[in-house]
Amino acid sequence: MIDKAGRELVVPNIARKIGKTTTCSVYSIEQALLKKQHIRYATAFLTDLKEFLCPIFDMILADCPESLRPSFHQSAKEYRFKNGSVIKLVGLDKNRNGLRGNIIDVLIVDEAAFVANLEYLYRSVIIPATKDRPFKLIFPSTPPESPEHFWAKELVPKAQARNTYMEMTLDADKSLSAEERKRLLDESGGEFGPTAQREYFCKIIVDVTRAICSTFKAANSVHVAPVISDHVKWMLFGDSGGVKDKTVFLEVGFCHAIGKILFKDELAFDRGTATGIITDAVKAKWPNGLTLILDAPGQLLIDYSALGLPAALPAKDDFSAGLLLLTNAFHNDGAVIDPKCGLLIRTLSNGLLNKTRTDYERSDALGHCDAAAAAIYALRCVDKTTDLRPKPSKENTFSLPKDPPHISALKGLTYHGSR
Repeated sequence: MIDKAGRELVVPNIARKIGKTTTCSVYSIEQALLKKQHIRYATAFLTDLKEFLCPIFDMILADCPESLRPSFHQSAKEYRFKNGSVIKLVGLDKNRNGLRGNIIDVLIVDEAAFVANLEYLYRSVIIPATKDRPFKLIFPSTPPESPEHFWAKELVPKAQARNTYMEMTLDADKSLSAEERKRLLDESGGEFGPTAQREYFCKIIVDVTRAICSTFKAANSVHVAPVISDHVKWMLFGDSGGVKDKTVFLEVGFCHAIGKILFKDELAFDRGTATGIITDAVKAKWPNGLTLILDAPGQLLIDYSALGLPAALPAKDDFSAGLLLLTNAFHNDGAVIDPKCGLLIRTLSNGLLNKTRTDYERSDALGHCDAAAAAIYALRCVDKTTDLRPKPSKENTFSLPKDPPHISALKGLTYHGSR
């Protein structure tokens, strides 16, 4: 499939231990021998080069004729061939700019779904280097832990549309015995568990053991609630990441008619967006000046206020308590999200905790799960007291009539019993 793809993007979704790294290594060496080419082979981590990739290259080249054998230059991490071809090895965690260059003929990013800044590399580094070249970009990987990763969200659909996407599951390994297959799957939590489905059967699904809100199901909680907007007191809740993360605002209110918290709308900005742009957009979207509860550094709150957007800090609890509040809200069917809140829906569906479950995991798509943080502030601080529904008229109000005087007098008597 790689050869047939031509000048194209190729995305192989391949299970663990099927041989994707060996296959891609063989392909890169073959291309280097065919003619002079500039090839880059990247891995997510520098340690992968030392522990896995270089030994595989050495194995493949072990019986290579001396007349064709490339020399390896350790300092540059390059295999240099006698015909002028070069295969440059890059560990992206230590050298994110290692893919930069004027020319790329073949690029392989191994385990691409585990490269943290893949979107930036693809758009800003890789694509410009392919200008006017018969390039081939290959992104083999097993699926990431979140479907929001750029590999799963952007590259897989793009390759599927171009017929340059392939899947190869554990069952493609015909040399695997039934006993060994069972052992692998049992040790991964069972064949139909999320880990096995992701690692061995190419399923692009969220890792539920690290999901920020495992009780959220879009089919149950995402719809337009049948309420009268004027009967709800709406407020704004936000989380501002400044230059590091996204800034998100959620319009939220408590509906007394149905007894649920409603997430009506959202506004989100990428990291580094100027404060003036943010405040202007918020005031334009909500010109009536809703009460704003915003988690932001003190100086940023001062800047917001100076630009006509005063805000108060939210009440906070520890991290795990906030997650529990979020989980319970959807477990108890206590919240409804309007489909307009796209980032919030995606964050609750696919957002992850870090490996130690002490914080949110950052990603290009979801930021620092800022939409979930804003939702927690809303669940904790939304006004559930004010009821803006019209009060019924006196004619339609039932009240008990006052007792006549003789009845009131009788109620005042106390029975002391017979003597």
